[in-house]
Amino acid sequence: MFADPTLDDVKIVEKDIEGVKDIFIGKGSHLKLVRNYFSDAEKYHILPEKEQFSSHYFLKWVQTAGEIHYFSFREGKQLVNHIPNMSSMLTTKSALLKTLREHVVRVLDKESLRLDLNIFVPKTYRLDVMSD
Repeated sequence: MFADPTLDDVKIVEKDIEGVKDIFIGKGSHLKLVRNYFSDAEKYHILPEKEQFSSHYFLKWVQTAGEIHYFSFREGKQLVNHIPNMSSMLTTKSALLKTLREHVVRVLDKESLRLDLNIFVPKTYRLDVMSD
């Protein structure tokens, strides 16, 4: 990374002109599978490990969301393999059920559409909620 941030932008533009996109692949999280895919593709350049904190990448593939600096993330120009705050909403059956129920109340009821939650998850009862 250059001391002058404008020089970093020049580096990215040059790479984009060449059609080569920088990919950072961290340790773990199907490392070999992802690395093999991008190693064989000519239009991608795999960044070395010392670039793990760089904000100049097209795709960043890492083990945990904590390894991604979302404040420097450029929506529409960069991709990451973790979505911030989503793990608490989708990774357990009860969290997924709660998220789907909230979606039905907020969005679908207003549009007079009905969503059968049994399509997504089997009939589920939360034992910590007496109304279930």
